[in-house]
Amino acid sequence: MLTVYHCKTFWCSLSRCGAARFLFEPTAVAHRRNFQQSPDLLSYYKVDDADVSQIFVEDGSRTCFRKHGKDSNSTLRSTTNIAIPSHQNKFNSLKDSDVYLQDKIMIKLPRRCRQKKYFDMIIKLLQERRLSEALDVVQVTMLKRDCVKPDYYIYSILIKYCGLIGHPDMAFKLYTDMMKQGLFVEQTVYLHLFLSVGNCSSPNGLQAIRDLLAFMNEKGVELETKTCWAALRAFGQCGSIEDGIRVLDYMETREMYIPLPVISYLFRACVLDKLNGFRYVLLLYKTMVKLKIKPEIYQFNNLLHCTRDCHLGSVEKFVSVLNRFGLQNDDRASIDNKSCENVSMRTNSIRQPPNVLSDPPTLGFLRNLANIKTAQDRLFLLGGAEGVIGEMIKCNVEPDSSAVCYLLQCGPNTISAETKLLEIVERLKVPVNVRFFNGISRRRVRRQEHTEAKEVLTMLKMKGLEPDKYTFDILSMTCKDVADAMDLLDEMDSYGLKPTVVLLNCFLMNAFKDYQMDFINVVLDIVDREQLEVDSRFITSVENFFKKCLNIPMTTLNRFPPEKTNGIQEFCKKYPKWRSTIQTRNVN
Repeated sequence: MLTVYHCKTFWCSLSRCGAARFLFEPTAVAHRRNFQQSPDLLSYYKVDDADVSQIFVEDGSRTCFRKHGKDSNSTLRSTTNIAIPSHQNKFNSLKDSDVYLQDKIMIKLPRRCRQKKYFDMIIKLLQERRLSEALDVVQVTMLKRDCVKPDYYIYSILIKYCGLIGHPDMAFKLYTDMMKQGLFVEQTVYLHLFLSVGNCSSPNGLQAIRDLLAFMNEKGVELETKTCWAALRAFGQCGSIEDGIRVLDYMETREMYIPLPVISYLFRACVLDKLNGFRYVLLLYKTMVKLKIKPEIYQFNNLLHCTRDCHLGSVEKFVSVLNRFGLQNDDRASIDNKSCENVSMRTNSIRQPPNVLSDPPTLGFLRNLANIKTAQDRLFLLGGAEGVIGEMIKCNVEPDSSAVCYLLQCGPNTISAETKLLEIVERLKVPVNVRFFNGISRRRVRRQEHTEAKEVLTMLKMKGLEPDKYTFDILSMTCKDVADAMDLLDEMDSYGLKPTVVLLNCFLMNAFKDYQMDFINVVLDIVDREQLEVDSRFITSVENFFKKCLNIPMTTLNRFPPEKTNGIQEFCKKYPKWRSTIQTRNVN
């Protein structure tokens, strides 16, 4: 005879195995529910970093299920695509490097997910870009209204979303809440904490990621490879090169793979540090060589960019960098502050020029680094243009137009140095552009070498290039009289270019010096004929010259030739009418 005790025992045994549902539910529904709660099945939350615009949630019902990265035909699983707004990378030149941060992040949900409804609410809100409301689900709905303590996967989804959109403040606040509640923290949570700083548009969060690394080191948490990549990106965004170098050393001791595009974030950060950027970029480049990472043209261009714009900072620290990479004892540098001439111009008693890019680095005859202050001096430390080009050839890197432009801007301001660089360009067949030749003409104009500056037009024709308006704006400073100006305008017209206000302003500056009234009248006629919108600087310069002509003493005016005196008088009569015409046109 069955007693109440036997019935309760039988019912509990049926409940534990899940068979009780078959007594009251349809077979298909009962089988599906029992299948979902099988101990072999785990629900996953997956994020693919290769495309920040997608978050995938696997909720357990149909289609193929991947268990630990391998297909399992014995179970079924569905995938729901949730669109999340993509955020453009700040460093457009490093767009391809995002592939190195691909990571299918998996959050294992518990077998009986009691907070699944909250999880689904948060996912839906994140799909609609409503982060603040998703946070209210945790802070208001769960904690205050329902008195439910959020589990680790609730915080994980929010932290990872903050990492993808670059919201470090909220990401670290959520991480602090997780730690206070003693919840489990996955390695991917650390990864996205670093990514929240790396993807942030402003370089903040540096102290937070430093404290995070110190905490992980104290607790003995090992950084995975992709977490280190995210840390390098974060330190590059914050401009902390020394912290990035320490992460590289950590990866080297553990023989982790270091992709080149990830290091490129640190190279970009060196350019932003104007006081110490040259020392940092040299330290980073030598570290790459030590790790046997082959540089590309992007790294060399950043090296030359720092050579042009950044200083080496403390001489003591710069010498310590060289000593770190094998500077010989008999090749030590003096760091005194004695005055010396420009180091790149000292040619007496030269036995071996300095080249800190070589392995090991050498300073040659140079013993004083105190006055390394100009871009020309810093390029001299790299071995000059020949030393940099030689290092590129050694690394099988072909120079591009940007590289030779940097070499031109950093090199000695002499025609011999420019000729030598042109020979290198011709020998290596570097595909230069108009910008490179504009730089040559600008330097020659500043040195008052006007004839050599005009030779740039011939160089452009030999390369099959056409000059642009900036080319003629530069060459306008070489026109000393109206004949030179007309020749230049005819050359512009042959390329279908119209005169610019900058060009005409240069014409006026040259014409005002010697009272070349015919030159001035030609410029005013061009402005009137082409109906150019002149700026206030142009009008002010003409106005000041007009006042100067009105105040010329008669004794001085009598010393001028008759044709110049007549020209000044005609200009004084013509200018008021021309000014009223220009003002009326500007108003309309």
